[in-house]
Amino acid sequence: MPVDHEIDESRNLVVARVSGSVDSETLLAHLTRIKEDVRLRPGYRSWFDLTDAEPGDVGGEFVRRAADIARRFDERTGPVRVAVLAPDDLTFGLARMYSLLVGSLQREVRVFRSAADARAWLCVADPEGDVAA
Repeated sequence: MPVDHEIDESRNLVVARVSGSVDSETLLAHLTRIKEDVRLRPGYRSWFDLTDAEPGDVGGEFVRRAADIARRFDERTGPVRVAVLAPDDLTFGLARMYSLLVGSLQREVRVFRSAADARAWLCVADPEGDVAA
């Protein structure tokens, strides 16, 4: 599956990964599913891994729509921290655009090229619960 996620309720952590080619509608639908998940508690942290993503038709319009989804759920989720792992230039730029659009909301989004830096900022040893890489 190009997009999957898990919610680790014990750590109040969402781990999402995008792999392969994904279109914007699929990605937006998945983002909505994550935000609607009743297991999300206020103050959750999110690890969004774009390492293996091929953006397909994802561009500026997608980023604006993703920010709109975040706004719709902002009151329910409260302040959140989102670490986006985006090692290549295109996904890094799109993720930075998203971080700027949601910066005034109750969320702190940082974009990283290094998984170790992202884990340190998010305060998780390893988002998968395995031995840290």
